[in-house]
Amino acid sequence: MIDPKFTEKIARWLESEHSTPEQIQAGAMLLLQLNRDGAMYQRITRRPQRELKFLEYKLRRFLRLRKDGQTIRDVIRLDDEITPQIQVAVETSPQPEEAQEELLPVVKSAQGDGDTGCYVYKGIRPDHAKLPEDIQEENQGDLRNLQATHGTL
Repeated sequence: MIDPKFTEKIARWLESEHSTPEQIQAGAMLLLQLNRDGAMYQRITRRPQRELKFLEYKLRRFLRLRKDGQTIRDVIRLDDEITPQIQVAVETSPQPEEAQEELLPVVKSAQGDGDTGCYVYKGIRPDHAKLPEDIQEENQGDLRNLQATHGTL
């Protein structure tokens, strides 16, 4: 059962100003009550200003789950429902060998013992030059956005 008073307490802490170490420590105590992770609590209380963004992120995540009314039992039930569907989708999806190899060359990148690996599609479509100019420019913008996002991750 989710305690609505505790959920409100988390929301009030997130909405309030928490610039002092004591206020951050109070937020760390809320997080400790939620996840019982003593090591995380110690890390936050030792360097409160440095860990403030992390603390806010974790509390916002818990707050969203609590406002949605999800408990651990709900998440486990949802996982039990969704995982078989995902497994079926993965098993029935075309494998990289069956994919449209004529459009993009496939390079097998071996990892570990050589038997397992991931397939990397490299290059551009052979008919890329035949695409309209505005689509080519849009694709270049998308590529730059993807590269920038990948760099920040």
